[in-house]
Amino acid sequence: MRFAKRFLMVAGTAALAGILASAIAPKAAHGLVATLVQITNGAANPVFTQDIRGSATQILELACPTDQGNLNDCSQVDPSTPTLTAYAVPKGQNFVVTQIETQCGGGGTDSMSIIYPLTDAGYDGNLASRFYGFPCNSTTVEFSLQPGLVIPYSGVAILASNSKLTSNPTYIRGYLTAN
Repeated sequence: MRFAKRFLMVAGTAALAGILASAIAPKAAHGLVATLVQITNGAANPVFTQDIRGSATQILELACPTDQGNLNDCSQVDPSTPTLTAYAVPKGQNFVVTQIETQCGGGGTDSMSIIYPLTDAGYDGNLASRFYGFPCNSTTVEFSLQPGLVIPYSGVAILASNSKLTSNPTYIRGYLTAN
């Protein structure tokens, strides 16, 4: 009888310890793993992030012929394509303009404009335009547009013009991003 009583006490204690261990162990194991994997973003251990504006597949440069007068289609600058075709923002994306580079000579001032539709109705729908004034002193003028001018998908080309003719195209630079 004594043996059975001790055996049942040991078995009961072992069962209780097993139940207690199974209830506590997953939380303890999870806590241990979380502590080992936790990343701290600090000066001693910085976490790296990537800005999509720097991604080579997203960067875009347009050349707009401002040496012909009137409004002209902007074309994508692509070294792999010898011909220039009018550029339209792809469907499902936005073109975020971060820089405009232009020049003018002959003194006085010049104004440059970018014109683009706001909807996929093209130039029959709502239009937007941005005007930039600058001196004509035969130097290159760069406008930095931070955080950027967003040009949405419209299905038609972006247009640009200068009030004075220039010998070089105006460059519009930025990146593509999903809506």
